[in-house]
Amino acid sequence: MPDLTDKKTAGEIPAQRTETGAAPKQEKARSLGSDAWHDLRRKPIFVISALLILLLIVIAIAPGLFTSVDPRAGDLRLHYLTKPNYSHFFEADWFGYDLQGRSIYARVVYGARASVVVGITVTLGVTILGGITGMLAGYFGGWIDTIISRVTDIFFGIPLLLGALVILNAFTSRTIWSVVFALVALGWTQMTRVMRGSVITVKQADFVTAAKALGAGTTRILWKHILPNAIAPVIVVATIALGGYIATEATLSFLGIGLHHARRRGARRPRPEAPLREEVTTPMTTVIENDQKSDRLDVGTPLLEVKDLHVEFHTRDGIAKAVNGVNYSVAAGETLAVLGESGSGKSVTAQTIMGILDMPPGKVTQGEILYRGQDMLKMSNEDRRKIRGRKIAMIFQDALSALNPVLSVGYQLGEMFRVHQGASKAEAKAKAIELMDRVRIPAAKQRVNDYPHQFSGGMRQRIMIAMALSLQPDLIIADEPTTALDVTVQAQVMDLLAELQAEYNMGLILITHDLGVVADVADKIAVMYAGRIVETAPVHDLYANPAHPYTKGLLRSIPRLDQKGQDLYAIKGLPPNLLKVPAGCAFNPRCDVATDLCRTEIPALHHVTDKDGKELTGRRSACHLWKETLHG
Repeated sequence: MPDLTDKKTAGEIPAQRTETGAAPKQEKARSLGSDAWHDLRRKPIFVISALLILLLIVIAIAPGLFTSVDPRAGDLRLHYLTKPNYSHFFEADWFGYDLQGRSIYARVVYGARASVVVGITVTLGVTILGGITGMLAGYFGGWIDTIISRVTDIFFGIPLLLGALVILNAFTSRTIWSVVFALVALGWTQMTRVMRGSVITVKQADFVTAAKALGAGTTRILWKHILPNAIAPVIVVATIALGGYIATEATLSFLGIGLHHARRRGARRPRPEAPLREEVTTPMTTVIENDQKSDRLDVGTPLLEVKDLHVEFHTRDGIAKAVNGVNYSVAAGETLAVLGESGSGKSVTAQTIMGILDMPPGKVTQGEILYRGQDMLKMSNEDRRKIRGRKIAMIFQDALSALNPVLSVGYQLGEMFRVHQGASKAEAKAKAIELMDRVRIPAAKQRVNDYPHQFSGGMRQRIMIAMALSLQPDLIIADEPTTALDVTVQAQVMDLLAELQAEYNMGLILITHDLGVVADVADKIAVMYAGRIVETAPVHDLYANPAHPYTKGLLRSIPRLDQKGQDLYAIKGLPPNLLKVPAGCAFNPRCDVATDLCRTEIPALHHVTDKDGKELTGRRSACHLWKETLHG
């Protein structure tokens, strides 16, 4: 029998040789993963995306490497003083400060930790749990598939957010892992359905039958043959779901039922250069120190004067004169109501007084703002910062957005005392309870740990009032404090403001568009239109006999009991575009009695007199026809 050991097997191709006679070195075959990596790493968009994702992961793992600022520590004045400084990389003021004076950059960095950890962990959890159950249901079928499918249907019918709220309420202490558990317990069903459908398709492939024919066990078939081919749609769904889980975690925290972060140890709090208050040991009815009380002005003493104020906004379409020569004043213990339609310049004037106007695009071109005789427009930022919050405070119209949704109201009220006075946690909480009692929050001691969403709109506004009063300023600017509140609650809030104002002898500037709100609390009224004061008067005189057609129209638009069944009056037209203010009196296109003079000449703010020519105290009108309007 011939020896075949040196013979080439049939079909074997002889190895090619190089010129030197040596066989060429064969290239090692790449797997699908290696082949994909080989292609992806040569694409710039992939490299950039991977680096960004890596950066987010590093920030989530070690936020302390990127900032040393405590994300929960705030100084209310920093929001008004400091603008974002994009040249200060990794500094507290890089992104600026929020309304509570907390570093937005620090909150972004530390917020990434919870969001990324929860999002990735939940996605991995639901993918693993849903992948295993879906693979078992799809591969084995029968009663296993029936049981898993019915359980999946039950869980799938539970809304993710609602179910998470119920589960998390069972935890006395909510951590990242309790949130992960709640979301995984409810989110696995989607992955189960996707994996089950994919496995049912893949298990019918010929290579699975071949693997069975070769005697491969069930485990090997599942992990080596079915899983690699069925996992693709699951990965796609998981990638999409990742953003949803991050959003769900944020929503739960917004509702106050998600993460309760512990204060980061060793973090640096932003502090003012000089302490604002000494330690307070007296009851809350005497929150500030005695020497500041003695510094208060007597009733009627001029507190704030705005003189010939002009504010412009430079836009692409031109210059909008939002405030055009405004003059008004408020004394200690006095309430000035500033009225007008939206866009009349009320809030811009208030923001200019507080020093929180965005500049640019805003710009103060002329005028004075005198606080106790000192022009605040000429003060340094540091000097103005000492006045804001401590001497002049502001109540914003949207209490829900102004309050941090993930911190209790007690913490937010007490934070002012911790930051400004160095109070301990227990002292700050006690003072927060006293403040809540002072503004008549029922069961303050029991509700001090509640979150903003757990309070009604009226109660949230009371909390905002308490925050403004906590340092007992000389002047409070209340910007639409009764917006979105029902009539009964509006009256309660206004009565509370009036009572506290009288008790602490504060000046009050009340900004509103509703004449009905201020009837019982204001001492005098300034009516604004198109950036100008068009009428000023003591409140009862203005209601009884207005001296400007615009004011008259506003009064006619208020529902009256003696006009039952009649159509409600409405001023025709719309407020003017501040980029194209009409010539002459800005109100002339909407005025029923306008003359040619009104269309060509801007009226001055005249002193108003009675029929005998005697000047009426505190009354002025910017109307050529004020005599006809007043004396009819």
